Amino acid sequence: MSPKISIIIPIFNVENYLLDCINSILDQSYDNYEMICIDDGSTDNSGKIIDEIERKDERIKVIHKENGGQSSARNVGLRAALGKHIMFLDSDDMLVDGALGILDEAIGKYDVDIIGYETAPLIYDEGMTVDPQKNKYYSVDGNYMGIKSGKEYFTEMIEGKDFVESAGLFMFKKTWLDKNDMWFAEGRIYEDADFIFRSHMLCKKMIHIPEKLYIYRVRKGSTMTQAFSLKQAECRLWVTEVLLKEVFSKEHTQREINAIVEFALGIIYHFKFISNHLGYEDLQELHKKEGVDKFFVRTCEIETGKGIYNRELYFRGLLDVAKTYENVILYGAGIVGTKTYETLKKYNAIGNITGFAITKCEVSCSKCGIPVRQIDDYSPSENTAVIITAGGKFHMEMIDIARTIGFEHFYLVDYKLESYMDGLLSGESNE
Repeated sequence: MSPKISIIIPIFNVENYLLDCINSILDQSYDNYEMICIDDGSTDNSGKIIDEIERKDERIKVIHKENGGQSSARNVGLRAALGKHIMFLDSDDMLVDGALGILDEAIGKYDVDIIGYETAPLIYDEGMTVDPQKNKYYSVDGNYMGIKSGKEYFTEMIEGKDFVESAGLFMFKKTWLDKNDMWFAEGRIYEDADFIFRSHMLCKKMIHIPEKLYIYRVRKGSTMTQAFSLKQAECRLWVTEVLLKEVFSKEHTQREINAIVEFALGIIYHFKFISNHLGYEDLQELHKKEGVDKFFVRTCEIETGKGIYNRELYFRGLLDVAKTYENVILYGAGIVGTKTYETLKKYNAIGNITGFAITKCEVSCSKCGIPVRQIDDYSPSENTAVIITAGGKFHMEMIDIARTIGFEHFYLVDYKLESYMDGLLSGESNE
């Protein structure tokens, strides 16, 4: 009898994490599944580990192949899958206890093609810095219920800033994947953005269940933390083109178009951020792009040089604000906020910093030796400046919130200034 659920796990050089991943499935009380482990040309002991487990459990199917990337491995798994429902699990991640039972219950309760679910709190390897923005990105704060089309869910979750472009957070009906010829784009990075977006645009019936079933691990060397590269920038351009083609070639309501554009803007911002960390030769390659890619490279004002002089001037402006105003609030207490504080400290410019601010703060705390408070706990005045220290996609929303409270003086730490501060803190030149 065919299994009800196929769990596809692409594997590449994860010997230190693989057993945690596999055991999170084997320890489930629900057992009507097959686990398809695709060894994508691992050079460590990953292949041996899964071969040994396969000999002990008939539900495990192991496939060894030459290295072709995560998309290639997932597609091999899709071709081999016998289950009626498909889910994806990265080999350094895990499922929570009882996850498969909850999904089986949802399968029986809802006649849909896609079931979405949520992440448990992220797990960070020892020595890794907790990233509040990454935690926020993977969390879902809103309530999304009922059987709806994928477009409806996409639009609502983009508007609620809760849409996550991760294949690991969805279960798919196998017949639906086959009917719609759904495959992962091979040779790409950020292929999840393409696959999950297309899935939502095509799906007529899906459900989101507010259950935290997937555990992401943040580790050094993973896709989530890898160094910036030209390929990353190119693939972000590719995803943007996918989104634009959807807008201009298909019928959508204005609200749906707005959601797609909002999604595209976030990806374009990420493209700009990646490009800002590239070397001269890679930037030159970006400027050789043609067509839509050339349009975005030019529109985003990607420089072939690093523009160090302009960044120096912008940084001097930050120092002037920090030293001139009697009260300085760092709005944003994540990685960017910490980096800004440490840089200002290095340049003896923290004497007027009143504290960090965040939009919502249920419990008073401190960071870097100064208080962290809710933004409306601070009082506006002519001698108060608010320095926005968060990801660029939050800038306008944060300024609007602060203006509503009564603040009038702002300074933005953008991605270029953040990159410049990286160099100052490391003692390296940004030229």
